Amino acid sequence: MNLIASTLLTILSTLSPVESHSWLDCIGKSSTVYNGHNQYYGDEFYHEACTVGFPRGYPGRMNRWINDIYTYQLVGRKPEDTVCSSITQSSANYTSEFHMGKVTPGESVKLWWEADNHFNPGPTYVYVYTSGKPGQDLIKYKDLNQDTQIWKNVFATDDNCMDRSPNSLCWGNMNIPNNLTPGKYQFVWKWVWDQNPVGEEYLTCFDLEVTGNGNQPTSAATTIKPSAATTAATTAAATTTSAKVNPQKINTTTSTAAPSKPSSYIATTEYPVQATSSTPAPNHKKKCHRKADKKN
Repeated sequence: MNLIASTLLTILSTLSPVESHSWLDCIGKSSTVYNGHNQYYGDEFYHEACTVGFPRGYPGRMNRWINDIYTYQLVGRKPEDTVCSSITQSSANYTSEFHMGKVTPGESVKLWWEADNHFNPGPTYVYVYTSGKPGQDLIKYKDLNQDTQIWKNVFATDDNCMDRSPNSLCWGNMNIPNNLTPGKYQFVWKWVWDQNPVGEEYLTCFDLEVTGNGNQPTSAATTIKPSAATTAATTAAATTTSAKVNPQKINTTTSTAAPSKPSSYIATTEYPVQATSSTPAPNHKKKCHRKADKKN
């Protein structure tokens, strides 16, 4: 019986559901209210909503093969799996059209993605991680942990999507950690879908150049939480020198969420006016999925 269960688990870990896929499309200003078409077509959305930047190696939604090119799926939560696709996101590769974003510490930005036929009031969640150190990338899945997580948000619900169409625009507002020093930082966006019993996630890597000394955000700011080793070393030093230490705590919620929104909704978001176009929304679903890159 144990052999049968083990064999079944192995088979499940190799399966890739044909309809599950998503990725981060771009980053804009949190104050942006997009009133255009409710899907990513043409230049309208990119010019009006994607005012900060794009993820690594982004081909654009106008590319008919974007699902084949850009879907990056991890199955099984293997500690040594790479978190950035070796084909499209292994380096900070940008173009003049799909460029890297620039932000200041404490600034609030809006992350955009599509529901991709997975509108789920359940809900499922997206997360963002960063090392908090300029030039130091998160490489392996094991690097995505409580020390590096800076944000969590619902994936696709009535609270953060323009409508319930299969490819509706969805978003979440995220505060840039207010203790980042100037430099270029890598971030990892992760959607946990878990239709596969062994674990199923979709990841996108992006970079932001942090400039200046930051500003005062309108909602609660996020700070990078020190690792356990760093905290232990700091505590030991404090004991020796009798200095007082107050490690920064991570904050993935905001204090100004609209009271009419359910408590499960985490990010404070400005809700855009829904599109009223009478033209049916095209469905550009494809079935190809590329699994996690294997470490040789």
